[in-house]
Amino acid sequence: MKAILATEMQTQLQILKKIVTVFVVILAFAVMLMTFDKVRQLGATILASAGIIGIVLGLAAQRMIATLLAGFEIAITQPIRTGTRRESFR
Repeated sequence: MKAILATEMQTQLQILKKIVTVFVVILAFAVMLMTFDKVRQLGATILASAGIIGIVLGLAAQRMIATLLAGFEIAITQPIRTGTRRESFR
C-alpha cells in the first residue's frame, strides 16, 4: 500500500513540477520582453485584448472548462485506485 501511495505522490509531484516550470518560463520570457519600450506598449495592448477575449471565451466555454477542471481534480485526487472493485446492481 505504501508503494502505491509513494508512486501516486511521485506522479503528482512530477505534474506540479511541470506546471511550475512552464509558468516560470513564460513569466521569465515576459519579463525579458518588457525591458524594451516598444514591446512594453505592445504587451499592454495585447494584455488588454487578451483580458476581453478571455472573458468572452470563459463565458462561452464554461461547461468545457468545468469538465476539464473536474478531470484534473480526478487525476490528482485519484479516488479510484488500481484494484478497486466496482459492483453494479441490476
